[in-house]
Order: sequence, then C-alpha cells, then structure tokens
Amino acid sequence: MDLAGFRNAVYLRVVAPLVAVSPAWLAYGLALIYADTRRSLDRARYREVSLCLEHVMGGRMSSRALEETARDYFRNRACIRVDAMRLVGDGHNLTRLVTFRGEESVREALASGKGAVLCSAHYGSVRACGALLGARGFPVTMITAWSLGEYRPKGMRRQRMYQFAWKPLEHHMRKPHDIRVARIGIAVAASGILRRDELVFTLLDTAAPHGNQNAVTLDLLGGKTRVLPGPAVIAQLSGAPLFMVFLHRAESWRHLVLEIGPRIGVSGDTTSAIRECMSEVERRVEQRPSEWEMWTMRRLFHIGLFPEDLAAEYYRMTNRRWGTPVTRG
Repeated sequence: MDLAGFRNAVYLRVVAPLVAVSPAWLAYGLALIYADTRRSLDRARYREVSLCLEHVMGGRMSSRALEETARDYFRNRACIRVDAMRLVGDGHNLTRLVTFRGEESVREALASGKGAVLCSAHYGSVRACGALLGARGFPVTMITAWSLGEYRPKGMRRQRMYQFAWKPLEHHMRKPHDIRVARIGIAVAASGILRRDELVFTLLDTAAPHGNQNAVTLDLLGGKTRVLPGPAVIAQLSGAPLFMVFLHRAESWRHLVLEIGPRIGVSGDTTSAIRECMSEVERRVEQRPSEWEMWTMRRLFHIGLFPEDLAAEYYRMTNRRWGTPVTRG
C-alpha cells in the first residue's frame, strides 16, 4: 500500500467511525490536522489547486491570500466529510452546530401546496445540505451526479469513501435521482416530486452536456460557462417557487450556516432567472473562494474556466494522465 492509500485507510477505518460521536472541537480539529498533512505530502495536488486559483482569481487576490485560500480549500474538503458523518442517526450531532436562516420561506412555500425548487452550487458543505434539510423535517429529494441512491461508486477506494463518509446522508432524504444513470425523465420526476408538495434540491454550476441545445451561456468569474436552465424551467412549469440555498462554514470551522435566500422570479425569461442565480454563486465564490469545490483543472475545464492545453501540460509534468475529459457543452 502506498503512502496515500495508507493515509486514506487510517482516515476511513479509524478516524471516520469516531468523528460522528466525538465532541465537535475534536472531530473538526482532527480534520484540520489531516488536511494540513495531506497538503504537505501531496504537493502536486496542492500545486494544482494553487494554479487553478491563480488562473481564475489571480487578479482579485494577493499572493498571500491565494496561498491561504489553497490551504483552506483542503481544510474545507476535510471538514465536509466530517459534516456528512455527523449526520448519522437523527443528525443531531450536526444540526446543533448549524444556524438556520430563511427556513420560513420554504415552510410558507410548502404550505401553498406546490413544493419548492432549491438550487445550490458546489459551494460550502453542499453534500450535507440536502440531508440537513431532511433532518430538519423537510421532504427533500436530491437530483445530482453524486454517488448516492442506487448508483454505487466503482473501485475499492471510492466504495470505502461512500460507506464511511457519504452513506449517513441517504436516510435523511427521499430516494435520490442520479443524472448519470437517469438523464431521461428527470424533469418528469421533479414535477412529480413537486406535485407531492416536496422539495427538489439540485445544483447549478454543472457544465451542460456537449451539444445540448437548451444550454445557456453565462458569465462566471471573468469567463464564460454553459449550464442548463433546468431549475428555473421546472419551477416555471410547475408553479413552484425557486430559492437559492447554501450551507457554508463559519470561521470556527466546526459551525455552519444554512441560508435560504429570497424567492427567485421565474415568471418571465428563465435565462434571466438562471443568470440571477449564477450571479449569487459568483458573489459567494469571490467572497470565500476556498469553499468552492471546483478548484481542479478537470472541473474548471468542464465549466469553461481553464484551458485544456495548460491542464494537459501540467498533468504531463506531474506524470499523470490527462486524457481527453468529456467535452464541455
């Protein structure tokens, strides 16, 4: 077993089972130590994150700020796993650490009988966001491309990560819909969920499939990205309200804030609604870039913010295979 494999085995088999019931200061403290150790040992990965940040945010941040952001990116990723594991059981070990803002808007929407569409991004502790709402008693279904529901990740390492880190999320939500295995009929499924007066939770900052004629081009962090207007379209057709929701970390690392924003208007052009949503994503990324998950060359390439030739060259220099990722839309 190589060093990386040993490190992950220790984390998943020893640390993971303990963090769900440990005091918060201990659980998140261990996560920070793990993140700083990983950053020190995996220099190629750290360098990749730093280059991505510099490429996109270099004109907005000082060198010191970029370095601190790269460090905090690794810390946030480690803490996200702790968030998920602390949702085991009734989820109280996490819910007691969260400040909730804007819940009344969703409760009012459910009272109207049309459900609601919740739109987020790969920002903050987004994997725990839907499950946290479920733990609070909201009927929520997640429509994403993650390893939840009927889909199971391939490879022993990913299966262990699913078992120890992400599985506690499942029982707080309705049956998830995975867009990788059920692309056809997602809109129909979402409409059915809303007719039952439930919540649909999905993400916006995911690149549209190549050739999709429904994709819209939007500004994002000085570049252009193509996304699907699905959340706004579903809300418009169903009459359900559309809200942006974010679960982000407080300065203490172990506390979080779940914010549900004001209702997004979808009565007119859905592209305008999606543009408003993406503007909010951009604002939050500019404010706290370390909480955005997308700081890898592959992810940035998919959403149109990193050139493929530079990414391929860096992968060649670090003896990794770039190949040809699925072409962005």
